[in-house]
Amino acid sequence: MKARVIQRRKRRVTSQRNHLKMLAVSRDTLSLAVAASVSPAPRSPTVPPSSSPAPSSSASIFTTPLPSSSSASDILIPRPSASKRKLGFFSSSSQIVNGDYKSSTVIVDLSAISSLLDGICCRDCGTASLSIRNGPQSMAFVGSLELWCSHCNAIINKADSSHRLPDSKSFEMSRRIVASALSIGVGHASLQKFSEGMGMTGITLNAFNSHVSSIYDKATEYSPSVLRLSREKVSEYFKTHHPDAFSQEGILDVAVSYDGTWAKRGHTSKLGCAAIIEVMTGLVIDFHVMSLHCKFCSLHAQDTKAIEDHRISGTCTINYEGSSGGMEVEGALVMWRRSQDHHMRYTRFVGDGDSKTFCALTKECPYGPDNPVEKEECVNHVAKRLNSALRNVITKCKGLSVPVTLGGRVKGSLTQTKIGLLQRYYTRAVRGHNGSVKEMSDAIWASYYHSISTPDSPQHHLCADTWCSYRKAISAGDKPPTTSDQSTYLNETVAKHVKSTYERLTDPSLLGRCLLGSTQNANESLHAVIWAKCPNHLFCGFKRVFISCMLAVGEFNMGSSATHSFFSVLDILPSSDRVCLGLKRDARRISGAESAVTAVAKRRREVRRVAQQKEQDRLEAIEGGPSYVPGGF
Repeated sequence: MKARVIQRRKRRVTSQRNHLKMLAVSRDTLSLAVAASVSPAPRSPTVPPSSSPAPSSSASIFTTPLPSSSSASDILIPRPSASKRKLGFFSSSSQIVNGDYKSSTVIVDLSAISSLLDGICCRDCGTASLSIRNGPQSMAFVGSLELWCSHCNAIINKADSSHRLPDSKSFEMSRRIVASALSIGVGHASLQKFSEGMGMTGITLNAFNSHVSSIYDKATEYSPSVLRLSREKVSEYFKTHHPDAFSQEGILDVAVSYDGTWAKRGHTSKLGCAAIIEVMTGLVIDFHVMSLHCKFCSLHAQDTKAIEDHRISGTCTINYEGSSGGMEVEGALVMWRRSQDHHMRYTRFVGDGDSKTFCALTKECPYGPDNPVEKEECVNHVAKRLNSALRNVITKCKGLSVPVTLGGRVKGSLTQTKIGLLQRYYTRAVRGHNGSVKEMSDAIWASYYHSISTPDSPQHHLCADTWCSYRKAISAGDKPPTTSDQSTYLNETVAKHVKSTYERLTDPSLLGRCLLGSTQNANESLHAVIWAKCPNHLFCGFKRVFISCMLAVGEFNMGSSATHSFFSVLDILPSSDRVCLGLKRDARRISGAESAVTAVAKRRREVRRVAQQKEQDRLEAIEGGPSYVPGGF
């Protein structure tokens, strides 16, 4: 037993070392690549995009696209997790260069340091009574240390616990703590609580805001470099795997995933942001932050002249006028208009249909009538429409003049568990047959007819032998399963009311927009990273939201190296401990992502979701129905 434990530990350590070697990034190389003004790589005229149909989206989702020279007989390599794929674009097999690293930072109790002076005599009085104390000039996490003799009450020497930043009166430690706080979503109030608990000198609100303004100025200079580097990686990828995606003018036509997010729910937010993610690589290639709020304008609302001067100076943070819901549309227009400045065209985009973005882009026609923007539906959002529609059918039937109950405990009723399973089967049908609208439609209808089939009236003509229990039983010569064995069985009353929903969601025009088989999962992941760095349950100004977006995009694309490089831009030199911790964090991120995309893990999550929903249905049945329905009691 003990030997097996030791072997597991050895394998774990070896795995971590391999991850660290894979993720080791040369800090000097990255800093040069980000800080330097890199001009776009020269592009020789290439052949225009071919009119041949796009490759099967199942290959684009689950496999790494092969170079154009590869034959059809080549074996498709399973695609790695998104995190491993993205960080792989910026990784290097070389070890970390031993550069100009500063020593590690530690929190020290001054009484412990004073004990090091035991036996050392004062140069004035000659007695061994020296100690280190914090002087009265301490401020913002920085101590004014004094070497003090208690016998002659003289200050022998003094120094600050941190050096000042170049061309600034601010201390490096104060800037580092504020920047670190912003990177983990901590504001001034939380820092004050931290200082209180640690018994340290805190930072004033004015000093905190001053540091935020300085960090924001650096972020506006740094973010174009991050995005430029990401776009270069996308171009390199397409030059290698899909060179025909470039136009004769050297402009790259790509499919992107676009979505917006707000700092507050309910579409009344004063701050919002939107991001564009390239579908094949998963890299963020552009983002835009919008604001309806400016603190100065709010405080001087009655002083028209002051507001005009403030806006002329360029320091006003209001960059959008309109409703909060229109921010997503405005963000798309801004980024589509400037895309050709980056030698790219976003000719296809995956959207969720929640906003008028596609209508606005169609009307704007940013690339001219010869290059229209085509829309692809997010598969997950389309599947959610089935879930919402089935729940609405239950509510609608209850409100009829002659109420019809579709839910409840009657055999074949429409429960939450069945709705979840039907949604899952709809999603599988769309993703598994995204090469043809006809096959996709047949697979969706197969899940419907399979659910309404009975032993007396089997309707399995569209089912596949791989998953249909009825067809498997017939092929094996066994007794066909009954409706009790069918987890999604729908009785005749339910089937009659939900058929119209399936007819609407199998419309050829809708399924035709699902052929790419893509989702907005990457955008949703990016949103989670953004608001983890800038909590959206509290109001944060435009500068904090922009800093959070910039840090989130950097970490989303490059991992910890982007944050370390930004800290270098802030004149905060990295320490060896910080770099090692960052590499370990990236290794954990990749390890977790690789584990989550395995078939076993996906199946485990699915079984857990179904089991939890069934347990909830069982408990609600015992309690006589749902105990909480918004506005239902």
